[in-house]
Amino acid sequence: MNKDQRESCKLDPQVTTPHTIGEWISLYPETFQIFLGLDIDVCVGGFDSLQKACREKDLDYESTVKQLTASINNHQTSSLSAT
Repeated sequence: MNKDQRESCKLDPQVTTPHTIGEWISLYPETFQIFLGLDIDVCVGGFDSLQKACREKDLDYESTVKQLTASINNHQTSSLSAT
């Protein structure tokens, strides 16, 4: 995934949201701490979809995506400010 595609995730996460936990972390390492804070398995469960992980932890999927997206946006904003 190139930089433009990655930025499109920021703008429209419902369309281009990564499927698995591992994909989220691979594309957006800044989300790792969010997953840990939500007690979502990032090792063995890295192959699980975000929807499955949310169901298993009784988390609202939309709220979780919003948290992850906010983390990504904050990271990208701070990265842009540093340049």
